[in-house]
Amino acid sequence: MKRKEAEKESKVREQAGTTTLATPAS
Repeated sequence: MKRKEAEKESKVREQAGTTTLATPAS
């Protein structure tokens, strides 16, 4: 796994976590 990709996914997941109820996992 690429570190940069993992970091990006981590940030995206963190942001999505706040709007998980509003927006489903896409």
